Amino acid sequence: MGETDKEVSMVADNVILLVEKKASKLIKERKFDEAEKILDQNLEKKIESYGTYHLMFQLYSLKGDYSNMIKILNRAIRYSTHKRRFFKELKRVVILDKILKDAKIV
Repeated sequence: MGETDKEVSMVADNVILLVEKKASKLIKERKFDEAEKILDQNLEKKIESYGTYHLMFQLYSLKGDYSNMIKILNRAIRYSTHKRRFFKELKRVVILDKILKDAKIV
């Protein structure tokens, strides 16, 4: 990778981090639709950022949106190389939680 490629990569990483930081702030303010919209910008790039997937999961969790929680975890499993095992386990926990809530056990 040449020097220019490294610089472009660093800029892209910084943009991803800025989007995640802004989305985190919006989630804390409970502005879920705005946060989702800007995080989608990262997802459109099929990135591997743990932060983006974690924030999207957090957003859907706060909304109680199990369907989208599973969808974002599936996407994280598909595109994340470093945290794939973590996301698979989290998906198992979410599914079990949903089953127990639907059965009114929890």
